[in-house]
Amino acid sequence: MNALSLEDPRWASLQHAYGSAADVPELLKALDGNPAPLDGKAEPWFSLWSALCHQGDVNTASYAALPYLVMDAARVPAHERLGHLHLAATIVALGQAGRSPAVPGDLLDGFHVGVRRLGELALEALSVTTVASEEDLGVLLGAVAVTRGQAPLGNLLLQWPGELECEACGGPVTPLSQAYTLEH
Repeated sequence: MNALSLEDPRWASLQHAYGSAADVPELLKALDGNPAPLDGKAEPWFSLWSALCHQGDVNTASYAALPYLVMDAARVPAHERLGHLHLAATIVALGQAGRSPAVPGDLLDGFHVGVRRLGELALEALSVTTVASEEDLGVLLGAVAVTRGQAPLGNLLLQWPGELECEACGGPVTPLSQAYTLEH
């Protein structure tokens, strides 16, 4: 994969939510093929989420980190890669938001290869994993959607709340017999 080397001094010129991304290569090295914890509070996951997808924003370091998240996901058994896929797919989805910076030209190849591989890994996980929850299924389907150019749908699935809110009245939208109804 044409990713920016973790040893490249360019990381210091990339930005994440807190400024220079000089710390990101060490966080990515710490992943080391281990599944993400379910609560997301353990390191390096907490720091990666905080820096790379802070309050719905991504930055240039997020794009540079994507290939490494995907490469590490491939080292994790399919049924344990949900955390990797969630962070990587969220970067792709948020990267298509109007307020996000463009992927720098020198990172485009690695980013696009990472996006394609993300879709493959998500489909593989869907085919071999018994999905434990609605939220887990949302992550896997959301990852597939964003890699197919459907960022708004993918982002909705990635952030699946379990209960939706009606935009018109603010009331809850709850599942009822396989269809959604509004409770006004």
